[in-house]
Amino acid sequence: MRILSAMLLLLGTLAGCQQPVREAPAELPAVEAADTLPLPAPLALNASARNTLENWGAFRTLEDRIESVYAIRGPEDMELKLEELAEDFQALEDSEYPQAFDLPAVRSRERVVRTFLFKTQAAIYYRRDYRPALRQFLEAYNALREQLNRVESNQLDPSLFRDNPVNQNEQNEQDE
Repeated sequence: MRILSAMLLLLGTLAGCQQPVREAPAELPAVEAADTLPLPAPLALNASARNTLENWGAFRTLEDRIESVYAIRGPEDMELKLEELAEDFQALEDSEYPQAFDLPAVRSRERVVRTFLFKTQAAIYYRRDYRPALRQFLEAYNALREQLNRVESNQLDPSLFRDNPVNQNEQNEQDE
């Protein structure tokens, strides 16, 4: 009886120490998530800004490449397009800006757009949902276009502010 009890105890101990067999989780089919974030439409440039930008080849190339982003479906194609856009932004930065747009305000907007481009590339690289980052990228691009419109429509001569007769009269009154 002792031997039988010892054998049952040993058998029970060995049975209790076994690891349960885990089944590998079944892979879920790749389902394309519904696009809940519609992409913002490109902002139109006014006529004077468009005329100034006609001779800036680097910007026209970038503009054409960004317009093609709207037709892309899938992260693989988007990754390739974003690499091309990164090269275009480098060419834009290296190119000579038109005199009207060679301002810190325009250059900083261009850097912001480039930053969101890199954010979108990182989302694709780390296999995350890239659509929110792509939306931010396109919103930043629209902000750049809005800045170009604003700069072109507000071309005031700085000498107007230096030679203002009202300011000279106020200064003469203060001197007396």
